Amino acid sequence: MTFPSFAGMRTSWRAMIERRRDLIGINRRNVTLVYQHNPRKNYPEADDKLLCKELMQREGVPLARTLAVCDGLFQIPETLETLRGLEQFVVKPANAGGGEGILVVGERLRDGVWRRAGGDELTLTEIRYRLAEIVFGAFSGDLEDRAFIEERVWPHPVFQGFWGDGLCDIRVITLNSQPIFSMVRVPTRESGGR
Repeated sequence: MTFPSFAGMRTSWRAMIERRRDLIGINRRNVTLVYQHNPRKNYPEADDKLLCKELMQREGVPLARTLAVCDGLFQIPETLETLRGLEQFVVKPANAGGGEGILVVGERLRDGVWRRAGGDELTLTEIRYRLAEIVFGAFSGDLEDRAFIEERVWPHPVFQGFWGDGLCDIRVITLNSQPIFSMVRVPTRESGGR
């Protein structure tokens, strides 16, 4: 086994530092693009996934169907009854970010039991608990939130090789209706398909 020379490692390190300046991380993106170019009054519609879906649907953007909305603890039994007959779905908080609180539910194994993305079994009791966490605001930082259930979307075959049990997504960031950069978010085993 041969190891690179110290000079070679220093050259590689410097090249990596130079390329780093070309990267736009989430903080730089927010400070230089989002905050400067978007009025604060629009944040509630952009931050609430259900409100944002309504806006995008009015504009004709194709989206995953919303199968149920759970506005509070009182709706959890009704929501669970809706889920009982579903094969695969995704549970999401309306107001969380970074994939927090999302539960990807795979194939139905038997009544009240599914396979979670990643392979573990998931029961109706665990889903009840997740819905309660969401409506109590555990993932959004608010005192309350709404949970919603969407149909599960499957990855395009080009992304299947990354991790077949989760969904990669491509995000295109635009400024004044012009695309300026894009990114691919890739799920990991640790993220549970999110």
